[in-house]
Amino acid sequence: MKKLIDKLFSYQGIRFLFVGGLNTLVGYGIYALLIYLNVNYLIANTISTIVGVAHSYLWNRFFTFKSKNKALKEITKFVSVYIASYLIGMCTLFIFKDKLNISPYIAGLLNLVITTLISYFGHKYISFRDGNINMKDKFNNIKEKLFKIDNGPTKLEWALLIIILVFCYISFNHPDITATSTHGKDLLECIFQGKFFEFYDYTMSTAVYLIPIYLVFAIWSVPVVIIYGIFNIPLWGVVDYGGINFYLLMWYKFLPTLFTIATAKLLVKIAKEINLSEIKQKWIPFVFMSFPPLIFSQFIFGQYDSICMFFTTLSLYYFIKKKYYKFTIFMSIAITFKLFPLFIFIPLLLLVEKRLYKLCQHIAIAIFPTAICNILFINSPGFMDAKNFTTDMIDRFFVSGIPTYSGILSIFIMIFMGTCVYAYSKKLDEKNNIELVNNSIYLSLVNYCAFFMFVLWHPQWIIILVPFLVLSFFIGDKQKTTLILYFAFSIGYLFIVFRKFPSNVDEFMINFGIFRLITGNYITSHGGFNALLTMIFDKNVDGICIALFAGTLLMNIILKYKLIKNTKSTEEVVREKTFTCERGYLLMQILPIFFYIFGTLFLYFTYYK
Repeated sequence: MKKLIDKLFSYQGIRFLFVGGLNTLVGYGIYALLIYLNVNYLIANTISTIVGVAHSYLWNRFFTFKSKNKALKEITKFVSVYIASYLIGMCTLFIFKDKLNISPYIAGLLNLVITTLISYFGHKYISFRDGNINMKDKFNNIKEKLFKIDNGPTKLEWALLIIILVFCYISFNHPDITATSTHGKDLLECIFQGKFFEFYDYTMSTAVYLIPIYLVFAIWSVPVVIIYGIFNIPLWGVVDYGGINFYLLMWYKFLPTLFTIATAKLLVKIAKEINLSEIKQKWIPFVFMSFPPLIFSQFIFGQYDSICMFFTTLSLYYFIKKKYYKFTIFMSIAITFKLFPLFIFIPLLLLVEKRLYKLCQHIAIAIFPTAICNILFINSPGFMDAKNFTTDMIDRFFVSGIPTYSGILSIFIMIFMGTCVYAYSKKLDEKNNIELVNNSIYLSLVNYCAFFMFVLWHPQWIIILVPFLVLSFFIGDKQKTTLILYFAFSIGYLFIVFRKFPSNVDEFMINFGIFRLITGNYITSHGGFNALLTMIFDKNVDGICIALFAGTLLMNIILKYKLIKNTKSTEEVVREKTFTCERGYLLMQILPIFFYIFGTLFLYFTYYK
């Protein structure tokens, strides 16, 4: 135990956090006590800071940084850092308390995080800096780490990304998941009562998906039911977030989030399988997790199409490994969650299999689980009513098309049929794995892009496209051009969502996050983003949104066309040399999501106050 403690305290950061913990007990304890005694919060912060400075200096000088510099000069620097930290802290505390209406206790804790970071780096590089360290060399080392792409994402970049994802995770949500998670709990109750086949009747036809999605949520509900049974904690409806409370909502949102993380790991396995360089293997999960449409659909919207995305990506992994029956089995599972994987399953199957009896065999395996899910509940009136949702999905394919004498000729169906014809007529070189990989990813990209260009879609569905956008970026060339297109695509996606789903998928989603729990505020007037777009673009808003979204998808398809024209063998292709992108372009991709985050916070705390 002593060795473990000694090893922990051998790290300067750990020592600083330990001292910070002690300082927190002293500083925040005094601050909270003075607030309790009705002292003004700014005066309380000043007094606690003065006490904290004296306490902190002694610990940091002799314990954290073990400084041997002259005390007087060091104290001057130390106090200067704390003055800067104090002034910044006063500003942020004022914003938290007076502008954002956050409780003074919570505001003090949030402010503490900010001032702690400022203090650590200030003391490390100013107060207790070793005079022998060449700051120019130190700066050059940091600069090299930040801008050299060969080392992959830094720990700091991952840490910042995780902070952003966690913030989105707890701050925003859409009520859709509350309905599905509640239905998962309902299914669990039906199973316990021996009424499994009456589930759709029990939910009065409000459960509109096939049974697998509810089985997954039912399993996820088991710990909740156990906790409720043992401790009698009423987890549903304490603070109404569409039927469940905030803490339970976070638990259910964690389920699809795990599938998203698992998909990121799968993409790394695919990258290894297709011999992408180690640099690309390091960057691929970062680019995937920082892609704004993915952040929006999973961490902000809180959807569960990531389950379908995971099994689709898993099936693609086995397809690339040429294990085609496993490919079909996992694709059959994906299809039970949503029908979308069918649009890539058929052309990929035709790409590698030309024999009719084998095609029929794979197709039978693929649709078997879906057929079983329908047959099990064929006598349920509630299920038959819920099937109207599937009928509505099919009608969406014919929203955009060419008018004919007999009806609408769907553009999407034509493109889908075209990829199937191409795949069946394509003769692959069995020794050239690059040809198989490039064709499979490109055909999938074309069909999913066409789906979002010509079919009436919902915002959360976009997550199914993200793995193919990311994979096509890493296996193709012209990375800079591609990232610029992706940047425009992300902006166009957000604009279309705000435009087509006002008062539903916009600032409204902050109502189902932690800010409502902290402040008690609830947005009752919505559509702020749509109003802003209308004001900026006037009458051309729809055209601009479509150009940014669908136009960039089309240009990306054209740009990546070279993938299927590649005739080089695996040995001739050196993928490492194709990654010429600059670090700034990779990090730039996340910026559009800040438009939503900061815009929503402004509307919540200022405009709708």
